[in-house]
Amino acid sequence: MFKRLLGILLFVMLLIPDSAVEAVEKHPPYFGVGAEIDPLPNNSFQVETKGVNANEGFVFTVQASKDSNLMHFQVELRGQPNDQVYLKVEETDPRGKFIQEHTSKPFSLSKDWQTYPLPITINEQTAQLDLFVLSTEKKPITFHFKNALVK
Repeated sequence: MFKRLLGILLFVMLLIPDSAVEAVEKHPPYFGVGAEIDPLPNNSFQVETKGVNANEGFVFTVQASKDSNLMHFQVELRGQPNDQVYLKVEETDPRGKFIQEHTSKPFSLSKDWQTYPLPITINEQTAQLDLFVLSTEKKPITFHFKNALVK
């Protein structure tokens, strides 16, 4: 009886890490660009730029839609109102060759969550999109993001 219970307990313990990893990886991986990214509760993330250069922040990659050339990158952000960032999308073909980029105008962050969109028309040859949120100045800033997606 004890061995059977122990076997069931071990089996359940082996399943828990797999389901925990699946729950964490429901979003694409985010990578820092001259910055550190830390996950926070409620599926949000904190980005701390080093301030060595302008254009620091984070990036993630998604596959381009084959259904439509019109796409919308949007992200919810918050931070210090005197800090400015901008959105950028880089398109690449199936071989990774750069096609074109789209950028928003720089905007000041808000202490409250705000949604920032960047509608784009992608090239027919585009296979993937690199989506960035980047600082405009050469100074360290900290901001938070959530719900970064492409529709």
